[in-house]
Amino acid sequence: MFQPLKPLSDDIRRWIADNSTADVSALRLRHHGHSDLMHAILQIEARRKCASKLADTLRCDAFQFPDMIAAEQSTSDALAAIHSSIIGDASTVADLTCGLGIDSFHFAADGRKVTAIERRPEAAAAAVANACALRLSDRMEVICADSTEWLADTAATFDCIFIDPARRDNLGRRCYSLADCSPDVGALLPQLRAHTGKVVVKASPMLDAEAVAHQLHHVSDIYLIGTATECKELVAVVDFSLPASTPFRLHAVTVTRGATSHITIGDDTHATAMPYVAPQTGMVIYEPYPALMKAGHYRWIADRYNVTAPDPNTHLFLSDRPIDFPGKAYKIVESMDFDKRAVKEIASQRIKANVATRNFPLDAPSLARRLKISEGGDMHLYGIRTSARGLMLLLCKPV
Repeated sequence: MFQPLKPLSDDIRRWIADNSTADVSALRLRHHGHSDLMHAILQIEARRKCASKLADTLRCDAFQFPDMIAAEQSTSDALAAIHSSIIGDASTVADLTCGLGIDSFHFAADGRKVTAIERRPEAAAAAVANACALRLSDRMEVICADSTEWLADTAATFDCIFIDPARRDNLGRRCYSLADCSPDVGALLPQLRAHTGKVVVKASPMLDAEAVAHQLHHVSDIYLIGTATECKELVAVVDFSLPASTPFRLHAVTVTRGATSHITIGDDTHATAMPYVAPQTGMVIYEPYPALMKAGHYRWIADRYNVTAPDPNTHLFLSDRPIDFPGKAYKIVESMDFDKRAVKEIASQRIKANVATRNFPLDAPSLARRLKISEGGDMHLYGIRTSARGLMLLLCKPV
């Protein structure tokens, strides 16, 4: 049996606030052997680590981290809010992989009764204490157990089960296949079906959506979720009320500062042929958000946003004037063929820019060296392949 973490005293909370910018290594040397202060130093370090991703949760100064592992592996408040929206109108939820508990806390904060399963006693103890600190304990039960063993022993049923299997093995190596994660959700599905009609599975963004749907069956929706710079995860919704081979809806969800872009992707089958044009100075070039890029369906994107493209494999889009597009937008300041003249001209200017390549024979660092470009600043330089003019360089500025 595990014991919840004791609450942080008012004095310790003030000490944490007073030392929030202090050197944690120096603090550890100074207070070595003082267990309460060593735990407080852990809180300072973990709060710094999670200041951005857990900005909402950490408004509660009584919130505690059990260790740095939990801090490093926790989901963000923004992603947990999306997970909660995906769960929808479920009133009872089991979170089989609680961890730090951020998903569970969001589920409970949205009014659901949550049963959170966590096999690590220290993490389970923190989850109980934090549910109290966040005033969610009346809607949360935390159980310290292995989720697969707990499922085999319980008769409880839920409107939805949420599971985020561990994507690292015992040696810390990344696992990309669902079957290699712990627990193996595919093998666990018959057991899950005995306890719920709906399962929400969080998985690696490296996985292929079609392959996940084929492996899990009964998949109604797949969400590719990310930020403006990275696709963070793939989330699959298994609905046992549907036939095993039901076509799934594909969504690209991007969290940006102050906004969330949610696009339900259409089918390429009925999209018109994508026009391929050479980029010209004055045009706007668009780089889709990573989640949308991961989704593919480029012909549908071109149809949906009435844009053109430089090449079928470059995965950038063009318009004559700025439009509302789910991605980064740059105005082309100068477009040129990639030849000796262009290389010499750009190298002589000693430009500072962020370099990227798409469907290009050089990677970005190699192209930057070739052009004598210093990385950074607001300007952007693309090296791309085009259908109409071959290899091109595009010097751009943000729209």
